[in-house]
Amino acid sequence: VVGVVGVVGVVGVVGVVNHNNMPIHILRVFNTGSTSTSNVVAAMYECEARGANVVNMSLGSTKKSSLFQPALDKILGRNDRIIFIAAPGNAGDLSYGWPASMPEFVSVTSLDSKKERSFFSQYNNQIDLAAPGSNILSTHPSNRYANFMGTSMAAPHVSAVVAKIWSHKPSMRAKQARVLLESTAEELGSKGRDNSFGWGMVDALTAYRVLVPPYHSCRFVAHV
Repeated sequence: VVGVVGVVGVVGVVGVVNHNNMPIHILRVFNTGSTSTSNVVAAMYECEARGANVVNMSLGSTKKSSLFQPALDKILGRNDRIIFIAAPGNAGDLSYGWPASMPEFVSVTSLDSKKERSFFSQYNNQIDLAAPGSNILSTHPSNRYANFMGTSMAAPHVSAVVAKIWSHKPSMRAKQARVLLESTAEELGSKGRDNSFGWGMVDALTAYRVLVPPYHSCRFVAHV
């Protein structure tokens, strides 16, 4: 996941944000293959306390916990400069994954190299955006590279794009960042939002061009 977001280098792979100027705070919530909702919520609070603007949550559950809503209400009620990106799940059906399917989260479905929905990816009415998640080459803890797949690989692509765009306009609020990404996404399905791709595939360049218009778009007025 971190390799997708911000690995820096000239050999192998590079992250979406491939420079040293973006701090990344990594929190470990899994002791084995699972964890408790309370651990995840505690991590959300810590991310806010550390000043995070973008929180990537490549995790999820088929069961909705009542612990998430109070935490979100507190965090988002006092901080309008933090956005939560999450993976909806890999069951390949219409079921919901939590917390990604909560409206406060940006839920990211997975695409393959043909820009088609990955066979394993969830698709439902809570999907917001799509991003690559099939056969993603990234860094591995054993000092090597490996291929990964899942919505957990799609989510950090969006998280990294949000962080990169935000760096060009630090005053931007979370709602503005979300609208920007959704309105500039590349449509892949039905016009507008659909259950397979959400608003479409995240498009960093188009979002940047909308946020930071090129100089030739400026109007010059001659005074004579």
